[in-house]
Formats: sequence, structure tokens, C-alpha cells
Amino acid sequence: MTQNVALTRQRLDELWGSPTTPRLPLNGQRYVIFSDLHLGDGNAADDFRDNEEVLKDALNYYQLDNYTAILLGDIEEFWQFDLDNIVARYDATIYQQLRDLGPGKALRVYGNHDLEWRGLVDPITGDTVGYCAPEALKFVAADDTPICLLVHGHQGCLASDKATWFSRFFVRLFSYVEPFFKWSGLYSHKSATKSQITKKYEQVFYQWARDNHALIICGHTHRAIFAARVYSEVLKQKIKQLKIQNLHPETPTVAIEDNLRRIAELEEQLDEEKKRGRNIAPLDSEASLRPCYFNAGCGLYTDGLTAIEIEEDKIRLVKWEAITDITLRKVYDEGNIYSYYKQTADIPEKAKIG
Repeated sequence: MTQNVALTRQRLDELWGSPTTPRLPLNGQRYVIFSDLHLGDGNAADDFRDNEEVLKDALNYYQLDNYTAILLGDIEEFWQFDLDNIVARYDATIYQQLRDLGPGKALRVYGNHDLEWRGLVDPITGDTVGYCAPEALKFVAADDTPICLLVHGHQGCLASDKATWFSRFFVRLFSYVEPFFKWSGLYSHKSATKSQITKKYEQVFYQWARDNHALIICGHTHRAIFAARVYSEVLKQKIKQLKIQNLHPETPTVAIEDNLRRIAELEEQLDEEKKRGRNIAPLDSEASLRPCYFNAGCGLYTDGLTAIEIEEDKIRLVKWEAITDITLRKVYDEGNIYSYYKQTADIPEKAKIG
């Protein structure tokens, strides 16, 4: 998929600078951000259906802790399924739980796969006025200063932004043969869908956030990223640290053995990242890296889904993972959102896109 850098930056500039982009306060609030669930009709072409129970467990947790859910685009898979069929499958479960969060507690941002809301009834709110979702949101600090832009992330992607009719036609066509490809083993979402979004995508959005001294939270690529650190790079760093620890003469034998087991596990995860096309290049040099880019990942893992949590000044990347008959919430990374913003705002001059 072709990423037009100039168009991307133009669209993000417009959304960031627009006074009509809705603003959400961070102080005293809790948010959970989901992206790319791609709800279907529950049949074989529905890539989300295996994670229905996982999302139900997650939404129970967030309801009890008074979170507001931000649905950051591609929640429904309109390129393959009609809304009536999606609602018939998930109205009594996922949509009901989103309604149970309370009035105004489930907020939409539309993406390229679910932008066609005009004239449709949102099963969460009952809205039918125009697009019942904005294209972007902003998080603001206590003094109302915007610090973070939230978008789905299809802006500037020619197949997803300017030529959706063409992409939609072929995805809808593929839905008829997808069950066969899954059955034959030629197509699957093992451990995560392999994104077809260009690997330059993260660089473009990262550079925009860095240039504008802002944070940005996206979806779209199905690649979960926290504070601009690609997970494959995090794995490499952990492996390096364990190997260094094992070389230290005072490291006990039992610790060395534990480290070797952990290294093997991490190397297996790293190999999976490479297989699934998520081992993209670092977004910046280590010395210049700014923690300004976040990606919520997706709901298409065979063993769970990822999400971003914000709890006042804390921001986390979590994975809700299905383990046999239970669902576990794993915190992959955590930090202070204001600290990340300050590191971005402290940049003395704008970086240039190459």
C-alpha cells in the first residue's frame, strides 16, 4: 500500500490544528483504546470471532474500573460485511457490553474499514446523524493544552484514504474465498495478522509527531508499538542484557540457567516478529529517539488482542491473552504520558523527513 508522505502530513496537520477536533481531558480519567477489531458476521471469514470471549473479559474489567473505551477505527469490517449481519452476531455480547459502559463511555474514531456510517444506526449509541464518529480526537492536559492526537492512521495511505472503493471491492471479493484459504492453511492470523501496510508508515507518523512536539496514538498497521520502540527492538535489548549478565563472573549458575531459558523464549518471540513482518527498522537513532509514537495493535491475534490503557498520567500497552480456559491481562510496557510529552516538547528544532 502506497503511503503519500505529503498527504499524510497535510491531513494530520489539519486534524491537529482544527478547533472542531473533539478534546478529551486526561486528568482524573481512565481510557482504554482498541483498534482494528474488524468485527464480522461470526462465520469463517470473520477474523475477530475467536477473540470474542477475550474482548468480553476485557470489557468486564474496564467497566468495573470505570474506563472510557476509545474505538480507534476499523472496529467493524464494512469492506466484507454488512452492518446488519455484524449486529446480529455481536449485539447481545460486544455491543451490549460497550453500551453497559454508560452514556458517552464508548467513543468512536472512524477508520478506513468502517468509515461508511452515513445513514447507518450505530448499535452502541443509536446515532444516525451523518458520520457518527469523528476522524480524530485530542488528549488535553489540565490546562487544556493538547498533547496527543488520536487517529486511526489511514490518512495518506492511497489505498485506504483516497481509493477505498477499489480496496473495498477486492476485500469483499476475497471474503468469499477466505474460508477455503484458512482451511487449506494458505492464510491465517497466527499470533497476529501480517500487516500489508508499508513499513515506512511508522516512520512517517513518528516524524510528524516529533516535528509537531506532540504524541500520536494510531492503529491501522496491526503492529503494536509503545513509545516509539518497536517490539522486536525491545526483545533484542532484553536478549542482549541477559547475555551480558551471564558473562559476569559473579552470576550464580542457577541464574545463568534461568537466563538461558529466558533467552530461548525471547529469541522465539523475536523469530515470530520477523515471520509476521513486524521487525521494522527502529524509528530513529537511539540517541535521537523520542517516545512520541504509539500503536494500539489489533484484535486479530489467535490468542488475544492488544490495547492501550491510559490512567490519568500513566500509559500502558497491554495484551489480553487467552490461556486455555482463562484470559490474562499482561502489561507489555508502561510509562508517564506527561514525561513522554515533555521529552517530545524539549526537542530544540524540527526533524526533517527523509
